[in-house]
Amino acid sequence: MILTDTHEIPGSGGASVYAPKGPRFPAPRSPEGEAGLPSSVDKTIEAEPASPALQALLDQLAELQLRRKFYISLTNKQVNAIRALTRRALGWRADDEGREKINARAARIVASALAGKTQKPEDEPAFAALAADLAVCAAVLQPLAEARAEVEKDMRRAARKLPAYDFAKSVHGLGDLGLAVLVGEAGDLASYPKKGHLWKRLGLAPMHGQALSTWRRTGGLSADDWKSAGYSPRRRAEVYAVISEPLFRAQSVADGPYRAIYDRRRAAAEAAHPDWSKLHSHMDALRVMTKSLLRDLRNEWRRASMVAPDGQGLRALRIPFPNCEEPGA
Repeated sequence: MILTDTHEIPGSGGASVYAPKGPRFPAPRSPEGEAGLPSSVDKTIEAEPASPALQALLDQLAELQLRRKFYISLTNKQVNAIRALTRRALGWRADDEGREKINARAARIVASALAGKTQKPEDEPAFAALAADLAVCAAVLQPLAEARAEVEKDMRRAARKLPAYDFAKSVHGLGDLGLAVLVGEAGDLASYPKKGHLWKRLGLAPMHGQALSTWRRTGGLSADDWKSAGYSPRRRAEVYAVISEPLFRAQSVADGPYRAIYDRRRAAAEAAHPDWSKLHSHMDALRVMTKSLLRDLRNEWRRASMVAPDGQGLRALRIPFPNCEEPGA
């Protein structure tokens, strides 16, 4: 059995249906089957350019996301710097076989200090020696955290004005910030002719049967391959941190349909690739689950910003297209 990165289990169909409060939407399916838009509709209806008001909102989110990443980058630099100082105080050396344990211990000391938690007894001497430095770092990080929080507040407020917000709100695990970050990174979702273009933009499309994150770790792609892929590790990391992981946790608690897609992919991977580690299988299933969500979100977004061949706009977000099944049908 050959398991591709792009597809769910052959013949598995859609995930179990659930009906959220408010507007009703087509049930999510695995990336093998298009949910929401029948293929005939997808081919005959094209999205019109974003309105001036929507374009202004998209530009605002792109700028806010850039500023958000700016504050995250500054924060990471400060944390990495104080970790390096702590490692040095613990006797870290590049040629020391125990350096990984020292790295972990330094990270623990810094995390506890910045969170205001009590240090472990064995870490107290090192903490006492670095207390002044850690206090300075904490003072530097505080305004960065406050500035990031203000940016994210603006992003959440803007996300509530986006097309398909009602659908996004109905999905356990896709919060206002997740939607805002996604649009800040990808722009107008209706502008992507096919779902694969959106997956590629966000680093989720495979190349030669493997995830690009795997190729980045193992090597083997040419410079032309990477140029063609347009892969951004930082953008991929944003998708993982703000969309994939929160979605997985919330769907697991709610026993939601996207968790069902994850479970089926995980089972297929274990059968087809018994050599894969648990982490490899998890990340593979997480990627397929995320792609399913993005496909469904793009479809709902396009419902609100489409134009028929005769130029008639189709913007009834809550009215399904003909032959498009709703949950429970």
